Amino acid sequence: ALIDKLKLKQPKSGIAKTPGEARAVAETIGYPVVIRPSYVLGGRAMEIVHDGAEVDRYVARLSATLDRPSELVVSDKRPLLIDSYLTDAVEVDVDCLCDGKDTFVAGIMEHIEEAGIHSGDSACSLPVHTLSAEIVAELERQTAALAKALHVGGLMNVQFAIKDGEIFILEVNPRASRTVPFVAKTVGTPIAKVAARIMAGESLEAALGAYGGKTRVKGDWLVRLPETITTREAMAIGTAGYTAMLAVMALEGHGLNPERGPIAVTGAAGGVGSVAVAILAKRGFTVHAVTGRPQEADYLKGLGAAEIVERKELAGPPKPLAKERWAGAVDSVGSTTLANLLSMTRYGGAVAACGLAGGMDLPGSVAPFILRGVCLYGIDSVMCPLERRKTAWKRLETDLDRLKLAAMTTEIGLSDVPKAAADILNGQVRGRIVVKIG
Repeated sequence: ALIDKLKLKQPKSGIAKTPGEARAVAETIGYPVVIRPSYVLGGRAMEIVHDGAEVDRYVARLSATLDRPSELVVSDKRPLLIDSYLTDAVEVDVDCLCDGKDTFVAGIMEHIEEAGIHSGDSACSLPVHTLSAEIVAELERQTAALAKALHVGGLMNVQFAIKDGEIFILEVNPRASRTVPFVAKTVGTPIAKVAARIMAGESLEAALGAYGGKTRVKGDWLVRLPETITTREAMAIGTAGYTAMLAVMALEGHGLNPERGPIAVTGAAGGVGSVAVAILAKRGFTVHAVTGRPQEADYLKGLGAAEIVERKELAGPPKPLAKERWAGAVDSVGSTTLANLLSMTRYGGAVAACGLAGGMDLPGSVAPFILRGVCLYGIDSVMCPLERRKTAWKRLETDLDRLKLAAMTTEIGLSDVPKAAADILNGQVRGRIVVKIG
């Protein structure tokens, strides 16, 4: 009934409760058929039969194996399951996560052997190697429809067969399958752990950290958008731009101004770095952009950087004190880079630390703090008091050049997010990315 309600397809099937009924059901379905006992696991005693004589021989062999009369082997308590066999079909396993509303397809595995080889005995490929993008999209749609209709809270496995471009459902298991460990290792997501969190009451988005078109946040997290900032510009600014503004406010609160000297910005081609460069330049500071991507020099100078510093200059083992170079810095890298920045900061200067892309450690000394009076400001964008958040957004309205914001922003669709995420992790994205929904 559910399959019909969702307008999905499954092979013709039937149940036989007597030896004679087995042949009648098979002939009604049409040969070849897959026949198996209903009370075994792992595909035991499953066979493909091609005519009535083979059905009779199957029942006889089953009786001999179990040393019982056929009437006891096939009965009300031990029925046989009979399904139409889809010749030359491709079998597919799909593992997904669902919280009753949203679904995440963790992996689609295409079997190497044809449909009919039990999934526990077959090899499979992830990602698929012969299926079209349209078929994959339809598999995802059908999986999501089944998970939602079954009110799945956790893992679900679906086995499909694809024959002549048509998708048939073979089996739906609202539980973890044997494929889960392999999928988790292949896609790099601890899906069993995520499923456990969903079963404990978390949403899929909260448990997985997934992306979507909508989300729910606490009301007291919200800050009214300044009048002249559009919603698209707000998305482009995002947490990164807001964090950059907090970092600039920390430096200015320390008393730094353009007359005190240049400001270094690490990770300058990234989101925080790009916005920090643009804000500092508009505020009149001389900005030294630190980057490991020299090919972005023109981009950074376009945002207002006066000088490009190669990242390797801050990559070596830090000295307790090095030559004084900068009045202050905005750092989104941490670790050795931050330690070197501190050792090169001028007397009475300050560094605003807001990231840990390079690591959580700080392999430096206290010398910059006690011999040069350098201050290290930690930028916490999450627990920042509401009034300071309001001030940061108001400052963004006036201190961030909108043309430069547009220049650092790339727009993509929701379907492009996985690739963009991989590019970000590989350091291949500059500036900000806005995702257009719909």
